[in-house]
Amino acid sequence: MMTKVPGLTATWRKPYTPGTVMFELLVILVLKSGFSMITSFHIKNFRVFKTLDIQRFGRVNLIVGKNNAGKTCLLEALWLYTGDVAPEILRSILTQREEFWQNKNESSDANHPIYHLFHQHKDSETIELFDCFLRHLEGVNEYEEECYGYDLKMNNKFPGKNTFVTEYAGPGGIIRNETLLSELTPYLMSEYRFTGKTHFLFTTRFVSKQIEILWDQIVFTAFEDTVIHALQLIDPEIDRFGLIRNHTKNEEIEMIPVVFRQGQRVPLRQLGDGMTHLFHIILALVNAQNGTLLIDEFENGLHWRIQPQIWALIFQLAEELKVQVFATTHSRDCVESFYEAWMLQADESIGSFLRLNNPPDKTVFVTEYPRKRLGNALTTDVEMR
Repeated sequence: MMTKVPGLTATWRKPYTPGTVMFELLVILVLKSGFSMITSFHIKNFRVFKTLDIQRFGRVNLIVGKNNAGKTCLLEALWLYTGDVAPEILRSILTQREEFWQNKNESSDANHPIYHLFHQHKDSETIELFDCFLRHLEGVNEYEEECYGYDLKMNNKFPGKNTFVTEYAGPGGIIRNETLLSELTPYLMSEYRFTGKTHFLFTTRFVSKQIEILWDQIVFTAFEDTVIHALQLIDPEIDRFGLIRNHTKNEEIEMIPVVFRQGQRVPLRQLGDGMTHLFHIILALVNAQNGTLLIDEFENGLHWRIQPQIWALIFQLAEELKVQVFATTHSRDCVESFYEAWMLQADESIGSFLRLNNPPDKTVFVTEYPRKRLGNALTTDVEMR
């Protein structure tokens, strides 16, 4: 499982002195989780990816590519990895893709939609998701790449033993967990909850319950002002934000987002899709402190004139809150806005722009655009989306 991914390079300004096993472990833990970032990523046998090696991620990452190039698949792989392959995440992914089609009373093991996660639906192969970093070689002032991550596979060789198996290889050894396929159905989903500090903003955006949970986490904190400031990028006349209780036809209670504007309470949705989308992005971002935010189709509903300011705010908040952001787009306006905000950063490594390429009958591969190359492509009108 400890596989090396070629091409990752880094240097240390000051090599440390080899010490005890405890010190070695401390260094590994700092590199793995202290920075709260995925520095590189390896995927094997997941969705459209036979293999995919990404050599560098930044704090804020924008991913482009044609339809079916694997942009959403990459976000799903990152969500699984950062969320420790939690059953809630597996169910959410399959539900969002509408991959559950069995009747509630049907047996779900024989043709369970979990098989869709495997490349070409071949569950005989093992999915690999892992992150790589530099590890000091004992006794010499050299470093090697070491990778920690997950093996995902099926265990259906024994009657009544149809399970989804995860094995995590980390500093403490291998941790194994099995989940019954019968538990991975949309009919057994518990009340919505977030898994750790990883948040995925699908194209369908958040539902009322999700908004309520996220807002409760920041009410009466400085993050309330952060959310309002973001909304003011679109409408400067917004003063406050809140949730109002509403009874549905089914006697259920949902919370309606409203803003206080020009002395009146106005439903947020009345101000347009862009306002709602921006609210969801910033609300998720401030709740993902020391974690990860994944945004599918960033540009939806957002006018191109406001996008540079939104990206600038995201760069700022991501750095301050130690959140690693991954977003996808099809929009050239979004790419240009991202580049404009990226250029404002003193440290180029804070950002990363990647293009997924999916040639016919070939393996998906990634092209990284350093900041200067992206600028040249935009200036000369080269298509990089």
